[in-house]
Amino acid sequence: MPLIKKAGTTKGIGAAAQPTPYDEGDTNLLGNTAAESRSTHAPTMQPGVVLQGRYAIEGTLGVGGMSVVYRGRDLRFKDVVRPCAIKEMFQSAPDSNTRLLNLKNFERESGLLATLQHPAIPKVYDFFEENGRFYLILELVPGHDLETVLDEAHGPLSEERVARWAVQICDVLAYLHNRSPEPVVFRDLKPSNVMVTPEERIVLIDFGIARNLNRGDRKGTMIGTEGYSPPEQYRGLAEPRGDLYALGATMHHLLTASDPRLETPFTFHERPLRQINPSISPELDAIVARALEYDASARWSSADEMKAALLQLPSLG
Repeated sequence: MPLIKKAGTTKGIGAAAQPTPYDEGDTNLLGNTAAESRSTHAPTMQPGVVLQGRYAIEGTLGVGGMSVVYRGRDLRFKDVVRPCAIKEMFQSAPDSNTRLLNLKNFERESGLLATLQHPAIPKVYDFFEENGRFYLILELVPGHDLETVLDEAHGPLSEERVARWAVQICDVLAYLHNRSPEPVVFRDLKPSNVMVTPEERIVLIDFGIARNLNRGDRKGTMIGTEGYSPPEQYRGLAEPRGDLYALGATMHHLLTASDPRLETPFTFHERPLRQINPSISPELDAIVARALEYDASARWSSADEMKAALLQLPSLG
């Protein structure tokens, strides 16, 4: 998990050479920065510690205000090395209500992931409590999050590459949004919450604030990341088209290297893709612009519709 570079980033589950701090961000209200929401770091376990007599700690991948993620190994498989990610919940919040919310979010993430089966969603293997702390055992996803890929590119990413990622993201969003009996809204889509493997496979990470959408009660808390979250999410409203707005904001960031967290919210129309990056095709510019419409009813009606439009791009022909 790469080093925090900007307020509001959330680094996810993936291989890393050295443990570095990251902003867990699961319960941050919109507009809060990492520094504002975290006062202490979790103490980390040393390599060699074994949990449940089964999961051996091999190293620390990331430390945040709400959890620590370790690289681990499942010792039950004696003849093969089976790596895993071990996510340990850490409570640093002084307020009891916040601690309770954090615990509920962690438990919700565990339960939700256990019900989901999609190539772009990490597999969950186990969930347990030991010595007063809660642990989630997950698939270890190799690769980097998209924010790290962008940082290392030192400039905008190519249209073809971003479009191919967006097609995959639309596919997993369609899976979530079409869940029965209730859709699942991710609510925090952004480059740092999307991993890309060495094979260019996309994986969504950090389901801490994803929620089942009860059509009769859409009100919630203002959770998400400023710059990527849609206008209605600031009012506590969550619906599938909000994830499409966040996808549009993510694509805009990757294609321009212009960080939306540093701009006034909802001003993408003042910074069109082709104005910043003239190499972007008019077709992709139009797709992203529609995803970023302020009025949710003017956006793509579904992830499937947006995916179909992306697949018509000349760059993917």
